[in-house]
Amino acid sequence: MVKKSARRSRRTHCPAFKARVDPADLREDKTMTQWCQEFEVRAARMFDRKRKLLEGASNVFAGPTQSPPVGLAHCTRRSVN
Repeated sequence: MVKKSARRSRRTHCPAFKARVDPADLREDKTMTQWCQEFEVRAARMFDRKRKLLEGASNVFAGPTQSPPVGLAHCTRRSVN
């Protein structure tokens, strides 16, 4: 007899699902509970994703960042035979 666990397996959400859920939470036309029921996710996950989205939003409007100059000292010359 194989005993099955009562726990539900952990879900992983694809980027397309996250792109649909995150802006929906920002619209605020429904309550957090309604969004959680519609998308079948926990409220803690919605709060976490909303916080990360709002923290990263300022990077969208920031000017282009300049990368530090790359030195060539770490490169080695390989001989091709």
